[in-house]
Amino acid sequence: TIILVPTEDSDGLLYRGSMRTAQDVDLMSLVEPAVPHADKIGGHRGALGLSVRPEKLDDFINSAREISFEKTPRRLELDFRLEESPGTSEEILGLDATGPWGVGNPPPTFAFGPVRIGNTRAVGKQLEHIQVLFEERSGTVIKSIGFFLAEHLNGRDSVGKEADAAGQFVLNNWQGNTSIEFQI
Repeated sequence: TIILVPTEDSDGLLYRGSMRTAQDVDLMSLVEPAVPHADKIGGHRGALGLSVRPEKLDDFINSAREISFEKTPRRLELDFRLEESPGTSEEILGLDATGPWGVGNPPPTFAFGPVRIGNTRAVGKQLEHIQVLFEERSGTVIKSIGFFLAEHLNGRDSVGKEADAAGQFVLNNWQGNTSIEFQI
């Protein structure tokens, strides 16, 4: 989706817009059919900004409608394998030292386990996220969240099974309490 907003510059009316993506998508290549109709355009993987003059707006919109995009499965890239989860907030803060994170420097992704899958439940306004309790062999229980993953895990079929987990360890600050959480 490209959002265009009318504004003005020294040459008069124009439409400014932007695109964002959470995936590793080269937006400049994606919008190539519409580039000739843009006044200015620039961006990188994950973000794009542009402006379009009113006289080229219809051509821009028509060429943008011809853009097609197929979502491809993301490849999981792991940075480390851990035998057990970090046990203290200080260990998590040590991981934060690898930041700041963003395009080109994602947060480290860990595999750890095996863990036993405990209680699972869908959460969120539309039940699009999943909360999972992972139990390590040591008995430590790790609260986990998978954003927009509820459709991928059937909780009843998974409870009690062993698996390896992959994601990021974070400090969750909620209502004055801080706990270690795993983001799947």
